[in-house]
Amino acid sequence: MPTRPNVLFILDTSGSMGNDLSNDEECPPPVGTGTDCRSRIVVLREAMSDIISNIQNVNLGLMRFTKHEGGPVLFPVTYIDETV
Repeated sequence: MPTRPNVLFILDTSGSMGNDLSNDEECPPPVGTGTDCRSRIVVLREAMSDIISNIQNVNLGLMRFTKHEGGPVLFPVTYIDETV
């Protein structure tokens, strides 16, 4: 059986992720849901959803990164098709 690669996504969840992609201005709350504002965090969520839905045969983990504290491992690296 081939060895599965280990992948740890480190996701930026700092305050700037609430900024609009096109002009770097802060999106009004709730973050990124306005019709004229598309925040970085919304795009990150969409991209991660697509990646996680379509990736297979890897060990995957998720970690947060914030401006001041670094960040915790939210989900340790585990086989992607296992129940979390």
